[in-house]
Amino acid sequence: MEWIAANWQWIALALFVADKIVAVTPTKYDDLIFTAIKGALTGIKKKPKIEIPLVIFAGMFMVGCLAGPAAAFQPEDWVRQSGIKTSSQTAVSGAGYLYGIMVSTDGTNDVTVVSYDNTAATGTKLHPDWVVTTSASNRAQVLGFDPPVAFNNGVYVSVTTGGTVSYAVYYRAR
Repeated sequence: MEWIAANWQWIALALFVADKIVAVTPTKYDDLIFTAIKGALTGIKKKPKIEIPLVIFAGMFMVGCLAGPAAAFQPEDWVRQSGIKTSSQTAVSGAGYLYGIMVSTDGTNDVTVVSYDNTAATGTKLHPDWVVTTSASNRAQVLGFDPPVAFNNGVYVSVTTGGTVSYAVYYRAR
């Protein structure tokens, strides 16, 4: 199954080429995939034994086309969001890569953001202190990291403001 997930594009290409070859040859079948599906729907027992593997293969192909792209990406490869936070707290636990922090302010009070490679407000800072300036027309800002910043213990975000704030941490686990 892993091989199919890793090579589904080549399998799809081979089947489409085979389908077109069948379409241009002088046979009673004008479309390989459509004929195989039609044969499966009208009853596999009525068909000659040679078509049974073809129908099974066409069914596997259809499942592969639908599941292939999803199987190619594992959840650990995805960039995740910590969820919306509104106070100083641990946003991420465990090791990973920090891609960015998005902060929304109340539109009146600036916010100072400090992130630590820890589950508490101590340890190694992941970036210099970031002051998010605000106005009624500019309430959200993003601090992005390219390349992402590696962390080993988690991400603790400390926010200091005289008003309200919400933020989200974007990261990838490792």
